[in-house]
Amino acid sequence: MRRSLHPVTILLLTLLVIIPITLRLEAAYAQSTPTPAITSTATQTNTPVNRQPPTATLRVTGAPFIAGTGVEPAFPAVVMVQVMLDVPLERVRSARVHIYQAESGLDVTAEVDPTDTDLAQVKEKLSVISYPWRIDPATAPMLFSYVNFDWTVSLRENVTANVLSGFIFQDIRPLAGDKGILAWRNIGSEADGLQLYSHNPSLSIGVLQTNASRVLDKLRQQTGLDLRYKFIIYDPGYKFCDGITGPDDLLYIQVRSTAGFYPCLIDNAIAVYHAQGYQVVERANSSLEQLQNQIADLMIREAYERFWRASDPPAWFREGLFQLYQPSGQVRALQIARDASRTNSLLPLAALDVNPADLSSIELWRSQSYLMIAFMASRYGADAPFTLAAEISDVYAFKAALSTLGTDEQQFYSDWQRWLFTEDADAAVNWTPYLALTATRTNTPAPTLTRSPTSSIPTITKTPSPVPTNPPLVTFTDIPPTETNTARPPGSLRSPTPRPTPTPEGPLITLTRSPLLLIGVVAFVVVVVALVLGFVLRRRR
Repeated sequence: MRRSLHPVTILLLTLLVIIPITLRLEAAYAQSTPTPAITSTATQTNTPVNRQPPTATLRVTGAPFIAGTGVEPAFPAVVMVQVMLDVPLERVRSARVHIYQAESGLDVTAEVDPTDTDLAQVKEKLSVISYPWRIDPATAPMLFSYVNFDWTVSLRENVTANVLSGFIFQDIRPLAGDKGILAWRNIGSEADGLQLYSHNPSLSIGVLQTNASRVLDKLRQQTGLDLRYKFIIYDPGYKFCDGITGPDDLLYIQVRSTAGFYPCLIDNAIAVYHAQGYQVVERANSSLEQLQNQIADLMIREAYERFWRASDPPAWFREGLFQLYQPSGQVRALQIARDASRTNSLLPLAALDVNPADLSSIELWRSQSYLMIAFMASRYGADAPFTLAAEISDVYAFKAALSTLGTDEQQFYSDWQRWLFTEDADAAVNWTPYLALTATRTNTPAPTLTRSPTSSIPTITKTPSPVPTNPPLVTFTDIPPTETNTARPPGSLRSPTPRPTPTPEGPLITLTRSPLLLIGVVAFVVVVVALVLGFVLRRRR
């Protein structure tokens, strides 16, 4: 009888055949499958506005004894423009500088005496001639724009050279250490009607723009005015001048490159900005929410000064409406008013009609003013305060406009006092005009400001549905968060920028199934068959 092969022998022979075939196919498959290259792009979130012109803009003509130029801004007093010479000062006969900007019409020419030791000095083997161009708000160049200057220098041996250079006109003081400004960032454009500038690289300027844009849109909608704003934001404690007081009790600023001191007027800085349509915002602290409220308040007050013109609504209505426009609610105001009510110390209506003369009552006056407007929106409809403001401007005096709501000032004030401790009041102080309403009251026949037969003005009523809220505003890490339950407007935080989809270089690759899976299955089947045959043959033997 012939002896059959042992099953283990069959298995080994099978593997010896399959393994080389598998390795060859694997190598061939890997070689035929290219790896696509991935490229990515970065998105710039804001625009630096202090880019100095590249070195290539320096152009020297004539004899090559001019080594370069220099600029040291000392805003708002002077800009020191300099020329560096590779010759001794004794050889210089004259030096003339021409400073100009086409957009603003700035055109200044000045002669500098090369023997003036305050303006002509020797530094590191170079002769440096300086000219302190005084900043005049009436003739100042366009901010954040390029200003040209050229020097013409003549030597005693009748040799002349000219150099052209320039600088960006802005408040930048890189030599002032931690008291200076290294760069400005801006966001927004003339077309948007809202531009923000900040020298703080950590400030969430995009968050500010989002919230300020919502306020601006609401103001435009309610007033019909073409409103445009440009804000220059300075950090807390920044000083336009160095704080150096001279013997004449005036403030001075130092130019480091020449060690000279020049009179510095803070009003000049404000005047330069105002002349070109900028509003200066000096931050009270490092809170982003506080800064947001500062900017919103400036926008709101300016808009309604234009809108109301000669109209003079009660002070509480004006103040309360301005606070209602703020992007965040006023939960603390409700607590202040409730505490005052419990002690019978609420301000009477007559005291609310005028700005408080007593500084100790300002906080309560502001709280009551806001809550009376919040009550109006809650009781008579979310648009009621804005519509009433429009009626005051166009047709009616305030009392006549208020009567269209079916009430008068005294009745309104009494109803407000009863409302103060209701759940509606809790909901109202968490609402802003930038949040959608979650519920409406049952419509009842009541006079409205729309002068239509029926009323469907939505009101704010607390229901089991939660009051709309938004994520809290971003704040700096070294400042504790404000302890409020304030609802935030939609868009308070910057939405994450979607990443661009990676784009492969070259043609798209169509993935195909690897033949290794099929080979593996076949190998498995062969091994099983070999084992079965070996077992059967072994039994027959």
